[in-house]
Amino acid sequence: MIILTPIALLLITPLAMLLLRWWRPRFSYFWLVAAFGALLTWPAVFYLRSRIPTELTLVTWKPQELFPVSPMLQLDGISWPFVITLATLSLAVILTDVVRSEDTGWSGWAGSLAISALGIFAVMAGNILTLLLGWAAIDLAEFILLIIQILQSEVRERIVIAFSARVAGIMLLVAAGISAQVSGRGLDFTGVTPQTNLLFILAAGLRLGVLPLHVPFQGDARLRHGLGTLLRLVPAAAGLVLLVRTAPVGVSTTALPYLNLLTGLAALYAGISWLNAPNELDGRPFWILGGASLAVAATLGAQSQACLAWSITTLLGG
Repeated sequence: MIILTPIALLLITPLAMLLLRWWRPRFSYFWLVAAFGALLTWPAVFYLRSRIPTELTLVTWKPQELFPVSPMLQLDGISWPFVITLATLSLAVILTDVVRSEDTGWSGWAGSLAISALGIFAVMAGNILTLLLGWAAIDLAEFILLIIQILQSEVRERIVIAFSARVAGIMLLVAAGISAQVSGRGLDFTGVTPQTNLLFILAAGLRLGVLPLHVPFQGDARLRHGLGTLLRLVPAAAGLVLLVRTAPVGVSTTALPYLNLLTGLAALYAGISWLNAPNELDGRPFWILGGASLAVAATLGAQSQACLAWSITTLLGG
C-alpha cells in the first residue's frame, strides 16, 4: 500500500482545500496548504525508490471468468522516473504560482494537485486495463476543468475536438487490448506482439499529436501557466509511458518505413514551429510534439532506454 502514498497526498490536499473553502470562506492560506501537500509528496516519491519493484492489485474483480484482469499498480524502473517527474512538475507549478496569485486561486492549485495524482496513477498502471482507466480519468478531469474555466464558444469547440482525439486514442487502446486478449496473451505489457504494438503506438501517437499529425489544444491565455502547464504535460506523460512499456517489442518490418517517415515529418514540423514560436509558451505544444515524435521513433526502433530518456526530457523541458 506504500506506493499509494503520492496519489493519496495529492488527492487529500485538494480535498482539504475544498473543505476549508466550505467551512472558512475567508481562509487566506490556500497556497500554503497546496505547497505543503506538494512538498510532502516529493520525499515520499524518493522513498519509493527503495521499494522497487512493487506491485499492488487495487481490487479483485469477480467472477474471474468474466474479469480475468483487475486494476493493478506497478512501481519499477519505468514508472518511477515518470512518478518523480510528475511530482517535481506539480511542486514547481505550486511554488512558482505564488508570483501570479492575482491570476490564479485555490481552485487552480487544487486542480493542479488532483490532475497530478491522476497522472501518477496512469504512469504506474500495471496492465492495459489500469492504463485505460487512468487515461479516461485524466481526459474527463481535463475536460471538466477546461469547460469550467473557459466560456468562449469557439474555444470550447476546440476543447471538444481535442477531447474527441483523446477518446479515439482510448478506443485504439481498447482495440489493442481486445486483440491481445483474443490471441491469449492477456492484458499485461509482457505479452505484447509487434502486431498489437502497432495499435499501442497509434493510440499513444494520437493522444500526443504525432500519428496523425495535429497540434494539441493550446488553451486559453489564463491557462498557459500553472494548471495549464500540468494540463499539457500530465496527459503527455500518460501516453509516453505506454511507448516506453512497449518499446522493446518494436513493430513489424512492413509498417516500419511508413511509420518512420510520418514520425520524421512530425518531428521536423514541430522543430521548425518551435524555433519560429514568439515565446516559450506558444512554442510549448510544438516542444511536446517534437519530443513525443522522438520517443515514438525510439519505440519504432525498439530502443526502450532512448524512449524513456526522450520522454523525461520532453516533460521536464516542457
